[in-house]
Amino acid sequence: PEIFGETFKVQLAKQLKTARTKAHLTQQEVADAMLTHKAAVARIESAKHLPSLATLIKYGQAVDCLLELKLI
Repeated sequence: PEIFGETFKVQLAKQLKTARTKAHLTQQEVADAMLTHKAAVARIESAKHLPSLATLIKYGQAVDCLLELKLI
């Protein structure tokens, strides 16, 4: 069974896109800051795949946000 269900992926993707739009950045601008392609950012925001922790940290840096992990 998958540890992270679709609901988690969708919520994460929404948070990422919200952070990008609040930073007034396009997917291309985030990709440039992450040294990757726009398609990679689109995949990160699509909720189809769970990005790695390293990718989430790079994304957070690109949109000038801190990544906060919690175990509840």
